[in-house]
Amino acid sequence: MRLDKRVLEKIYAGWLGKLIGIRAGAPIEMYTSEKINELYGEIDGYMANYKNFAADDDSNGPAFFIRALDDYCCSSLITPQQIGLTWLNYASLDSGFFWRGGYGVSTENTALNNLRAGIVPPESGSAALNGTVLAEQIGGQIFIETWGLVAPGNPELAASFAEKAACISHDRNGIFGAQFIAACVSAAFCATCVDEIITAGMAVIPADSDYAGMVNDIRAVHNKNATEWRQCLAHINSRYTKERYPGHCHIMPNAAIVVLSLLYGGGDFTKSINICNMCGQDTDCNAANVGCILGVMLGCAGIDYDKWRKPINDLFICSSVVGSLNIQTAPNFARYLFQLASRVAGAACDDNKHTDNWFNFSLPGSTQGFRLLADSKTCRAASIENTNLYNNEHDGTLKLVLGSLKRMDSFRAYIQTHYNPADFDNDRYEPCFSPIFYPGQTVEAAVSLPGAGLDNMLSARLYVYDVNADRFLFGERVLLTNKSKHTLRYQIPAGKGQCLREAGVWFDCMPEYLCEDGVSILLHELGFSGSPSYEMDFSKEKVEIWGATRREITQFTKHAGAWEITQGKLRGSAAQFGEIYTGSIHWGNYIMEADLLPLHGEEHRINFRVQGAGRSYACALRKNNTIALLKNTNGYQTLCETQFAWQHQERYRFVVKLYQNRITILCNGTELFDYLDEDAPFLNGAVGFSLGFASNCLFERLKLF
Repeated sequence: MRLDKRVLEKIYAGWLGKLIGIRAGAPIEMYTSEKINELYGEIDGYMANYKNFAADDDSNGPAFFIRALDDYCCSSLITPQQIGLTWLNYASLDSGFFWRGGYGVSTENTALNNLRAGIVPPESGSAALNGTVLAEQIGGQIFIETWGLVAPGNPELAASFAEKAACISHDRNGIFGAQFIAACVSAAFCATCVDEIITAGMAVIPADSDYAGMVNDIRAVHNKNATEWRQCLAHINSRYTKERYPGHCHIMPNAAIVVLSLLYGGGDFTKSINICNMCGQDTDCNAANVGCILGVMLGCAGIDYDKWRKPINDLFICSSVVGSLNIQTAPNFARYLFQLASRVAGAACDDNKHTDNWFNFSLPGSTQGFRLLADSKTCRAASIENTNLYNNEHDGTLKLVLGSLKRMDSFRAYIQTHYNPADFDNDRYEPCFSPIFYPGQTVEAAVSLPGAGLDNMLSARLYVYDVNADRFLFGERVLLTNKSKHTLRYQIPAGKGQCLREAGVWFDCMPEYLCEDGVSILLHELGFSGSPSYEMDFSKEKVEIWGATRREITQFTKHAGAWEITQGKLRGSAAQFGEIYTGSIHWGNYIMEADLLPLHGEEHRINFRVQGAGRSYACALRKNNTIALLKNTNGYQTLCETQFAWQHQERYRFVVKLYQNRITILCNGTELFDYLDEDAPFLNGAVGFSLGFASNCLFERLKLF
């Protein structure tokens, strides 16, 4: 048994719809409908342009909470407690990811603090603990769509997942809203109209609940007058008031707007999104719910490409503690969800290549975040187009369309593999990044010329851009011939101090040729593989300024503590604990070397196989003159320990060798541990450094090979 390929395409369209709704609603979030009308009038599309749209809580939550299926149990047996641990693993201690409005004000902030205090779900989100007002805010509904996307055509399963996921932070109507939206997303895979979808959502929540009463109320208003949505909005504004439903952002008036938009939009994606935004309130959340549901029902063909999809370019940015997961694309995330859906359904899945590191263009209209840049004034970069938009002659390719080329003109198609503050218009939800590609790894691509008469006019070569050294590194040049598919491969040299910001294909017009009529080139795929081989030079890393007060270290994501670059070294200090990470979560077997010089305190750690704040290993200098091998499963536990006389102000070099579930550790050339972890071992992950109570340490070297 295999899930139909159309399921994957609908997952992709649903996630695109979610991202479109977020971006469309973001500039007017929490505006009243009157203010929106005064500023924008009749809305028809996006209201703001962005360099790149920064992270958002509405995509952070559904993109990371669903990983509980991957990290713990990929079936209907997943528990609220496991989903709660997933919160703790991917959300940082005190910044980003959610709206941090404070305990008792922000529902998610409150729930996260409850989880950290050891209060387990469902108590962590219960009305009994947090009060009904807080428990019924909008978060249960806005972080939930992915649970419907992994249960295609099975609203009951989607609602079961949603109840377990929402009870981490919500209760009562907050949970009913989550069940309703997840079931609507699931039902949309098979539905032919909005009414079917809403009926499926109603079937999974209590008929006597306030939430069900609200849906019936909006349906009744629509049945009386199916054309004047503003009359329905006036009804919502008079009945679902702040006095009746208090708090920062209650679920009820916003859910009413979602139902209004679905009904009055009549199954038209553009009309529904625009109506939703003109209604005001929590616009990005509401439009994202509407966009996901309709994206699934209509598929990619139902979403206007130029209006909605082109500005996004398939890119979405996140703000978890795992920096390499903060740069994602909609097609690859859709494939990840498809893999989860297949596993939940007990179905085989052929699409098992690493979704984060391999970019193809088989999904309709997908561009995978690729960019096209001309490196001379005479070379005109016209457009990037997915050939699926036009015909099936070259199914699953990215078409690079160039204007006239002159001798020695060059251009490049690339994916951005690292970001910095200058890439964004704002500090929205505080993202920071580790690169998704590293020295020592291999980049591969396949390109071809679809037309005739261009033999040997153009050359292609793989390249990467090292932003720390401001230099390009190139692979072997290949002359392109007509209608031949050329496979390119380039292993990036090992080195020291690099930060790879771009990877792609560089094209040159050969000296003896002109391409005055322009040229089209097909990029079939591009991907990264292999293990890293590089040494970080902390003197080349920078303290990035994000917003008024936030400071981050390039290539690292911080969970807690204070971190700075001082005298070319990384220094960390912590009151309770501090942690900072770099690298890719997908690294499997590697050797890590690290030098540390403890300055103060009793616990100084290097971390490896890091999968988040609650999943990693560490080797620690500890009090009482010991070194310990630790495993972090939402709290560090000692796997083995040995006596070792260490002192402050002395330097220690650790070597960690990882092969499958075997961990070998040396300190200053002496082997300390050779350990087999046979209890749910972590077989992949990034690297990092961490500190215990009241500790201060210099980290002077980090090498991977």
